[in-house]
Amino acid sequence: MRRIIDHAASLGISVMPEVEIPAHAKALLKVIPELRDQQDKSYEESVQGYVENTINPAMPATWEFLNKVIPEIISMFPFGVIHLGCDELPQKMWQKSPAINKLKEQEGLESTEDVQEWTMRRAAGIVIEAGGRPAAWEQAGLGKNGGIGQGTLIFSWSGKEPGLKAARAGYDVVMCPAQHIYFDMAHTSETHEVGVMWAAFVSMADALEWDPVPVNEPELE
Repeated sequence: MRRIIDHAASLGISVMPEVEIPAHAKALLKVIPELRDQQDKSYEESVQGYVENTINPAMPATWEFLNKVIPEIISMFPFGVIHLGCDELPQKMWQKSPAINKLKEQEGLESTEDVQEWTMRRAAGIVIEAGGRPAAWEQAGLGKNGGIGQGTLIFSWSGKEPGLKAARAGYDVVMCPAQHIYFDMAHTSETHEVGVMWAAFVSMADALEWDPVPVNEPELE
C-alpha cells in the first residue's frame, strides 16, 4: 500500500481510501458475518443482484470493526479524507431486523433513511475523532437531521441535481455524475467502443465541456 501511495504522490496524486458502508459490503460480510443480524428476515437485493450485501448498524460488532479500521486507514493515507460510501442501500433493508427495531426505539428513528443517517453520522464522528475528514456519496446528505453533516465532503454521482441540493444545504460537493465524467462509459454506441453504458455514452468532449455550476447560481462554485 505504501508503494501505491508513494507512487501516486510522485505523480501529484493523493489517494483517498474508502470503507464502503452500509451497503456494497459483501466481501466484508464474508469475512465478518457478525456484522449482520442473523435474525433479519428482510428482503435484500442490491441493484447488481447481490444478497447479504449490507452491514447492520445495530450490531455491536459493526462498531467494533469501524472503530478499529477507520483510524488505522486514516493513519496510512496522508490525504486525510476517507470515503464512507453510502450509496444504493436496498429499499427494504433492515425492515425485519429485531436488532434494528430495538435501535429505532432507543434512538427515536422511524424509517430506513433515518437508520442510514444515524449510521453515517456516527461513522463520520469516528473519522473526525481520528483526525480525518469524512466523505460520502450523495445519499449521505439525506435525512430528517440534515444528513451526515460534520464537514463531510459529498460526492454526487447519480446526476447534477443531488449535488446542487447538497451544495445549497451547505455541503462541500464533488460533482462527479456518471452521465458526464465516468471514464468507464463508452464514448459512443458503436459496437467497437470499449466501456459500459448504464449511465450514458460519454465522449471526451462531453466531459471536458460540462460545467457543474448553474449559470444562475455562481455562488455555488
